Amino acid sequence: MKRKVYHWLMPENTYRVPINLLLVKDHEAGIAWIEKHYRKRKEVDYSFIKKSAGGHFLWEGGNDETIVWITDEDDITCLAHELNHYTIAVLEHRGVPINEACSEAFTYLHQGVFIQALLCLGHRKIAGKSVQSAQEGEK
Repeated sequence: MKRKVYHWLMPENTYRVPINLLLVKDHEAGIAWIEKHYRKRKEVDYSFIKKSAGGHFLWEGGNDETIVWITDEDDITCLAHELNHYTIAVLEHRGVPINEACSEAFTYLHQGVFIQALLCLGHRKIAGKSVQSAQEGEK
C-alpha cells in the first residue's frame, strides 16, 4: 500500500526557518499528519484546507517550522507558488522588506528552497545546473 502523505524536512540555513514539505495523496491523511506533527501549541481547525486546492502554505506564528503542502509532485508551478508564499513570509518575519532593493534576498532564498523541494520530489533534471551551483555555495 502506498503512503498517503510523503514528508521531507528541508532545512533553510540563511534565515533558519525549515520547511515541512508534504506531498499529500489523501486530504484527510494530510490534515491528520499536520495535527499529529505540526500543531504544538493550541487547537487549530484545518478545515480551511480545501480538497480542491493543489497546494497550501502554513505557518503558525511563533513556530519555527513551516508547511508547504502539495498534492501533485509534477505540478511545478504550484510548488513554485507555495514556495513564494514561504519566501515572502520568512523575509517579512526576519525584517527584510520586499522591494526591488532587496530582490536578490528574495530570489536567492526562493531559488534555494525551490531546488531543495525539486530534489525531494525526484526532479533533479528539472533543477539542472542550479543544483551544482547551490551545492558549491554550501562548501
